[in-house]
Amino acid sequence: MSKKKNYLFDKCGDKCKVCGYNNCSRALEFHHIKETEYTINRRSGGGGGVENMTWPDIRKDYPYMITMCSNCHKEVHAGLHPEIPVPEERWKDYTGRPPYGYLWEGKREKRKLVKKKEEYENLQFILAEIKSGTSYGKLSNRLDKLGIKPQRAKKWHPMTIWNIIKKWE
Repeated sequence: MSKKKNYLFDKCGDKCKVCGYNNCSRALEFHHIKETEYTINRRSGGGGGVENMTWPDIRKDYPYMITMCSNCHKEVHAGLHPEIPVPEERWKDYTGRPPYGYLWEGKREKRKLVKKKEEYENLQFILAEIKSGTSYGKLSNRLDKLGIKPQRAKKWHPMTIWNIIKKWE
């Protein structure tokens, strides 16, 4: 195991803050709960992960990081654990259509992402169904039968659901 990861285990803990997993340290990751200089710079290029962080970045960022297993980390970014913050600043420089469940509020220079009530509830339903093991195909049929409409199409398609899930990973 790397010195950087060991250092962060000492500072942030060596088990998942959500489920308590600690069987394999390679399955543990570090989640930023606050936007930092490192996370902002990472958006403009370069990968994530502890090994890509410099020691000064690690020392500055560890107070804003928590340890998670890779499954819970993905669930947090998918919105399944709303008690754990995900810096929504990641969408600050995004200029396209807002992700499903959200809309832009305010003028372009000062806009922010806000939850679109009904769509956000549908998003939570979709994420929970995928987590429970429902396939994209079965879920798209279920959404159509429930009368839940996608953003721009008449019917749900498995690929639409896949794209929604990918936005949050």
